[in-house]
Amino acid sequence: MQRFELKRHVSRRLAQGRRLGAASPSDELRLAVLLHPKDDQALRDATHAVSDPASARYGKFLSAEEVRRLVAPGYQDTDAVVAWLNDAGLRTSEPTGARTVIEVRGTAEAVSRALDAPIGRFAFPTTMFPKVRGPRLAVERNPQIPASLASIVRGIAGLNDLPAARFFPPPLSPARSRVAQRGPGDARGPEGGFTPAAIHAAYGIPDSDSSSHDGAGERIGILEFGGGYSPADFETFCRTYMLPTGNVGEISVSGALNDFRGKTGDADVEVALDMDWVRAAAPAAAIDLYWTPNVYSGWVDFLSMLLDLPENRR
Repeated sequence: MQRFELKRHVSRRLAQGRRLGAASPSDELRLAVLLHPKDDQALRDATHAVSDPASARYGKFLSAEEVRRLVAPGYQDTDAVVAWLNDAGLRTSEPTGARTVIEVRGTAEAVSRALDAPIGRFAFPTTMFPKVRGPRLAVERNPQIPASLASIVRGIAGLNDLPAARFFPPPLSPARSRVAQRGPGDARGPEGGFTPAAIHAAYGIPDSDSSSHDGAGERIGILEFGGGYSPADFETFCRTYMLPTGNVGEISVSGALNDFRGKTGDADVEVALDMDWVRAAAPAAAIDLYWTPNVYSGWVDFLSMLLDLPENRR
């Protein structure tokens, strides 16, 4: 059988790790096989058109059903991929994300054999990756799939369990913004930080006193890779600046949950900033927090869920 290599599936971070050996044959992996959309060019054109002021489609965003019609592969294509995976001894679930994602489970031995790619166990220095604890699994060579599926399969997520969002030590961090860290004295909050009014002025956000600019009727989703929030802390922020405190929903993606840790949770600060400033910019909008596993397949799980959401959650 002729094979086709899926490029760029080996993490560059393996160079910073130490190989401990091969994965245990019985280690369980959960993968997401990603399929090409039915009409990739039409999808790109539609995405560009709604953002182009010169287009007649400008601002006329696609409905969920319109997006699904553009991306959903044909049933023959999904059936062919499922048949290959099952024949390789892997377990599959019903396709999700408008049939663009097939969830796969199997042992490291079965996955390695199906993809003709070894899977190893790696340890990483905590100085480089402070959030990585214990050995991690990772594919050591780009996976191979049947050549007959090359035009259908675009990639495979889950071939390592390294964090997707990660801490950058100071030498690797992006350059800091040159914007002043504090506003004028009359614009400071209780601890000296920016107030919602100062942020509105800095970014030219219209006065939210008007119902046409307060986000009413909108639902804003926030993707969170770890961390959590304290309802009491969020309510304190809202009360301080006379903002609504309610209308916050939480959605678990693949079992992830609010993981608030207070003073020991670095990621909690990011979650608080996301929530506080979304509420400040659009006080009447609903907020949905999507708690997502901090692995690359978490991105896929989140996007797949969005594609399948009912219209009233968008």
